[in-house]
Amino acid sequence: MASRLTLRRSRSIFSGLAPEDFRSTFSTAEVAVPRIKSAAKRMRQGRARTVQNRTHRSALRTALRKVRAASGAEAATAYAEAVKLLDRAAQKNIVHKNAAARQKSRLAKLVAGRK
Repeated sequence: MASRLTLRRSRSIFSGLAPEDFRSTFSTAEVAVPRIKSAAKRMRQGRARTVQNRTHRSALRTALRKVRAASGAEAATAYAEAVKLLDRAAQKNIVHKNAAARQKSRLAKLVAGRK
């Protein structure tokens, strides 16, 4: 949203520029370019980990939705899968261990109420 506001405001100031010229010349997101090899490696590792974490978090959220949507025996099976994913996510610091414990507790209560 902020970039749209900036773009609109800047168009009035730089009325002679086309939107393509504006984006290439006045980028709002600056990318840090490391000069040291180890810093470059850490950036690569960080990007790779971000992708992995996003994948795991997405799978976890899907599993949680399945538990909430299921009923009866399906709910128990979905709960077991969700607990496994929550424990793994907590172990890998994708979610905080207390947040994982809280989610498991709430899901267990939900599944117990649906039996």
